[in-house]
This record gives sequence, structure tokens and C-alpha cells, in this order.
Amino acid sequence: MAWRPRWYHWTIAAITLLVLVPAIAAMAWRSAGFRRYDAVIAEQTARGVPTTIDDLIALGPASDRGRDARARAWLAKVNATGLDSVAVTPDVFDAWAQGAVADWPTKLLSDVTRLEPVLAAGRPILRERPSLTCRASLSDQFAGRSPTLAEVNRVQVPSLLAARLASQGFALDALRAVDPEPALDDLAALCRGFRDSPTLIEALILIALERERDDAHLRLAALGRLAPPRCEAWAREGLDLLAVVGDGLRGERLLYGPAVAAEFRREPFSPLLADSGFATMGWSDRLLHAIWAGHDCALAAELLHGAETRLRTRHGAMPRWPTGTWARLGHGHTFFPNLVESAVTAWDYETAQRIRRLAACVLIDPSALPDDHAAFVARFADHPCWTPGPDRAALVYERLSATRFRVSLDPATPLPDFGVPNRIPLQLMLGKPSRTIGTPPRLPLLDIGRMHVEAEVRSRP
Repeated sequence: MAWRPRWYHWTIAAITLLVLVPAIAAMAWRSAGFRRYDAVIAEQTARGVPTTIDDLIALGPASDRGRDARARAWLAKVNATGLDSVAVTPDVFDAWAQGAVADWPTKLLSDVTRLEPVLAAGRPILRERPSLTCRASLSDQFAGRSPTLAEVNRVQVPSLLAARLASQGFALDALRAVDPEPALDDLAALCRGFRDSPTLIEALILIALERERDDAHLRLAALGRLAPPRCEAWAREGLDLLAVVGDGLRGERLLYGPAVAAEFRREPFSPLLADSGFATMGWSDRLLHAIWAGHDCALAAELLHGAETRLRTRHGAMPRWPTGTWARLGHGHTFFPNLVESAVTAWDYETAQRIRRLAACVLIDPSALPDDHAAFVARFADHPCWTPGPDRAALVYERLSATRFRVSLDPATPLPDFGVPNRIPLQLMLGKPSRTIGTPPRLPLLDIGRMHVEAEVRSRP
């Protein structure tokens, strides 16, 4: 008698197919993803693109471990003061600068008294020109081997709060001192310690420090206390902030990319584990993480390299994640640091920096206050802070009175491709000019806005 399958045989077969076919397809797709990732890395390596953490280490200067360790220990002591800020607010500065108050607020002076011994200890250390980034620790821990994701996640980067607190302390020293030059040297040395930033957070720390340093110079210029040679050297410094962020993105790609790919290759279902970093997400999304891991890593390696190249060369187009349902669920979840938003931060402050430095150049020579925008352009036509170029915002100068002027972002400035509003729906600030253009003069001696500087010129002492 011939065997005839019964209904439950068909049921078992159907269930088996429903389980096995998707499972086999998922495993095949996962394997294809890692083949794609390997192909991307091989292609980049063949073109001479850095692809490993050893490449990242080799890109930086040789580290003096003792010197850099002393610098990091000093920054940790700054952090241990427990102070949040010793920043001089605009209203406090204006009241002091115009003689409305004789000294700084009591709370500010008390905090500075606590901070000053630590800053004093750091001055000779900073004169040794140390690196304050994590580069030395990368060389010590990871040279010649591939770190795990857990090891990479334990890399200690400097504290933004500590670095900014130190910069604020030096900036206040420059304002209070009879001779501001030593404190300005300290500020420059602190910023220099972050000039070679192997991670994105350190690149953004550098941008924050440069803001504090620029404000210190600009305030001294408004007081007539910034020496022209100092102003000229500072205003002509060649620091490309977009390239700084590009270098930080390169570091993220080389530090995290191989570690994440190795982790998913070794632990295929790590997103499903209860203690994983994906535990707060739904099971369906976590399963997609496991299936799409190789594709995500390949795409991230391509896009991160495209973004860093775009920012470092200022040519081409800023890449972005593909849109669509499957891209939303799968692509972009494995690892992908802040891309366009970081570029926006760099562009934003580069523009503000150019405004500040040009305004300071006007302030140190009050006898040559430009009569109008055309005269301003003629005066600074060859200045590096004015010279147009890719991703460089246009600026506007206004003569407000015989002794007052304003420099602002031009409302008609062309934005970089990462600043187009429909590509960054939540990026509301980029390219929004100062609302003060064409308005009457404001009252403060120095009004430093997000995208404008308005100032009253004073005769030099």
C-alpha cells in the first residue's frame, strides 16, 4: 500500500518551510553582507585608504608618552575641581568694560580662586606642547592588534567640560592681567593639544575651545588691549574646521568600524542578547540588526569615507543614508556617528570664527574704520578670513556710526550641500543670518551674536 501523506504531514512540511526558508535566506543575506563588507575594505585598501587602527595610529605624530600622560593627568585635575564654568557672560563683560562695576562678580572670583592653582600647574605642562587627545592611549593599547568592541568602547577621551573650563580660566586671566599675552599663549597651547584629534568628540572639543579663544581675543580687541602683531597672527591662522571634523570621522571609521564588524561576525545574534546595546529596541528591529550587520558595516565604511573626504577636500557631495522602508529598518543601525550635524557644527563655527577675526582686525585700527561694505571688502580682499571658496559663507559689513560697525552672515549666502533644509529637516539654525542686519545699533560695547559681531571702536591706550 503506497504511503500517502496525511494532513498533519502537510502541516509540518508547511511550518518547516515557513521557518527554514526565511532562516536560510536570512543567513545567506547575512553572509552576503560580510562579503560585501570585506570587498569594500579590500577596495579601499587597494586605493591607499586607511582601513585599520594601525593606520589611524600611523596618521598621527609620534607620542611622548610621559609628556602626554602628564597633560592628561593635569586635565583630570581640572575636572576634579568640580566647577562647571567660569565663563564671563556678555552682560557681565559689558558692565565691567564700560565701568558700570569695578570688578567681576563675587561668585566668579571665588570660582577662579579655586581654579587658579590648577591652571598654574598646567602652564608649564602645556608649554611642552603635549597631545591632550586619546592618541597616545590608542598606540599603547592597540598597536599591532585588532581591539574588540568592548575595548574600543573603553577608550577614554578627554572631558569637554574640563577642557572648556580650563579655556575659560585662561581667557579670564587674559582679561584681568595687565599683560594678556601669557594667558593667550596658554589658550593657544590648550587648543594645540587637540589639533590632532583622532575621534569625533575630540574634534568637537577643539571647536568649542577655539570659540572660547576667539572670544577672548575679540574682547581684548574691543578693549584696545590686543597687540596688532598678536591679532594679525591669530586672525591669519590656517585651521580648517571642516577638515578637523573630517579627521574625526575618519577616526570613528577606523576605531569602531573593524571592531563592530568583528563583533557581529563573531557573535551573530548579539543584538538579541538581553544585555546588548540594542535591548531597548523591539525584537523585530533587533533581529534585523543581526541579519543586516554586514551590509550596515559595508555601507557605513563607504559613507563615512565619503563624508570625511567631502569635508577634508571641500569637493563632491556629502553622502547620506538611503531612504525607504528597508533602509530605515536595516541600514544605519549598526554604527554610524553624527555626520551632517557635525559638519554643520564645523561650518557654523568656521563662519562665526571668520566674523570674529575680521571684526577684531577692524577694532585694532580704529582710525581706518571702513565707510561701507565695499570699503570693507577692499581692505580685506586678500585676508584668509574673507577669501571666498567652497563652503565659505558670504559676510556683510555695516557702518553704523562714526565709531560703531557690525559684521554679519549674509542672508543670501550659498549653503553647503549638508545645509539644505529638506535634507536636514531638524537642522533649523544652519545658515540663518543674524536678525540684526539693517537694525539700529545696539547698546553694548561688544555684542557677540551667533552670526554677527557689533562693536564700538575705542582709541588704543
